[in-house]
Amino acid sequence: FVHAPHEKLRDEVMLPYLRGRRWFAAKNEKVDDVHMTFVAPWKASALWTITVVEAALADGRSQRYFLPLALDWETRDRDPHEQFGAAAITKVRYRDRVGVFYGAYANPEFGRALALAMGRNEEVALRRGKLKFTSTALYKELEPAVHEDVKVPGLEQSNTGVFFGNKLFLKGYRRMRVGVNPELELGR
Repeated sequence: FVHAPHEKLRDEVMLPYLRGRRWFAAKNEKVDDVHMTFVAPWKASALWTITVVEAALADGRSQRYFLPLALDWETRDRDPHEQFGAAAITKVRYRDRVGVFYGAYANPEFGRALALAMGRNEEVALRRGKLKFTSTALYKELEPAVHEDVKVPGLEQSNTGVFFGNKLFLKGYRRMRVGVNPELELGR
């Protein structure tokens, strides 16, 4: 994956993956290039990779997307492609190991890690910035739901939803824009 030429990664891996996502607003536009403009590991209960993908459109505009990634390796007893296939970006090989890069939201533990970090009001240093998690006073009352079954609907929307039991809902915004999100502002 790392040693593949940029054009091959763009044309055979990233663009087909992005065009297949409902949250990718430029799916029907001509895309000149796709770059990961930010890549940083985030270690919660597992190692997640926080990435920002920028799509340069033919008309000169660009769009940025939050695309957290995960990597899982095959074992004798388990094929991660079966579990994460719908969110798979590409299969990978490292020496004699085979695995799959996939969108981290497909793993219930990623959503749980986000919710737990919110409850702890964590600030996580990343290479060129930080993730800042916050919660309101209601979090303490609803925190037990974070440990219930986690469901990520198979049908994608313009963002990614994560349900914790039947009490909590986490909305993962995909398209990144400058400024305060109107939903956050109204919620305040």
